[in-house]
Amino acid sequence: MRGAGLLVIAAILAVRVTPARADAAAEALFREGRELIKAGDVAGACDRFQRSNAIEAKVGTLLNLGDCREQQGHIAEAWSAFSDAKSLATVQGDARADEAGRRAAVLEPKLAWLTIAVAVDGRAPELAISRNGEPVATAVWDRAVPVDPGTQEIIAVAPGYKPWSQSITLAIGTRTSIDVPALAIDPDAPKPELPEPPGHPITPPLPWVGFGIAAGGTSDSDIVGGLRVVAGYPVPHGAARATVQALYTQWSDDADPYHDFKLYAVGLGFDYFVPWAKGLASAGGLGVGLDILDDNYANGLQVDRWFAFRVSPIVVRIASPKFELGIHLQYVLPAKVVVGVVGFDWFVK
Repeated sequence: MRGAGLLVIAAILAVRVTPARADAAAEALFREGRELIKAGDVAGACDRFQRSNAIEAKVGTLLNLGDCREQQGHIAEAWSAFSDAKSLATVQGDARADEAGRRAAVLEPKLAWLTIAVAVDGRAPELAISRNGEPVATAVWDRAVPVDPGTQEIIAVAPGYKPWSQSITLAIGTRTSIDVPALAIDPDAPKPELPEPPGHPITPPLPWVGFGIAAGGTSDSDIVGGLRVVAGYPVPHGAARATVQALYTQWSDDADPYHDFKLYAVGLGFDYFVPWAKGLASAGGLGVGLDILDDNYANGLQVDRWFAFRVSPIVVRIASPKFELGIHLQYVLPAKVVVGVVGFDWFVK
């Protein structure tokens, strides 16, 4: 049993005396910092020590970072680095804890302390606060933090609200609090563009109306063309539309070259559009209308009512929501004629 106990103790001692392996990137940055200090590049050295410490916090790195920041005149950052070095050295049993504490103690009387108190009532969503251009983490709001003496500019911003700012000059050793009030709503702030709702990739924003042209033919070999006006309203999973369409065609009597006909078809259609891909949709619905026939052999115009089943197998949105190209078919009763047109519509809000 004594032999087993001795083995355990030896294993523990071996773990304690085994040196920790340094991170290669952190070590490389640390060495770069040391070389830059020798070359007189304090700013570059501070950058390397800061990055090295972010990868792997080490007592030596923090001591060099504190010394570097002190040379730059950033007393608060230097004090913070020395304080962190003392804490880390104490935990690790490192003899440099006393030196780190001494360096921090020398700098502490040269600091100023600032509390940024943020109003809780009416606090704007996405509120962001900065001090001298650097973001202030929410974790240190309402807490006294060490800062360099001198001028401190506090700025608070939030989308849709008027920004707030205030400058304050702090003397060495002072403790000051600055209150950030609830921001005022900015009525002139641009409204955020909301993403297109799922299931509505074909639907432009409300209100919307489209003006267009149509060209096509009929199942009895007539060529038609005309104008279209489309109005729509988004509904769950698609859009409801009303279309006013006026088409024109003419033809002659094969048996009498002097006998011709002109037909004006005016219709109103109601369709339900269902998107099935980004910028693509299909539709179906019903329509009613009038055929106005001008027969040059007849005395007056002949007017007939009709009813139609409507389908748009494919509708393509181009430069959404500006333009739309679609194939529109309708089966007209009682004539039992299929009318098909290609519509090109331009939409306005």
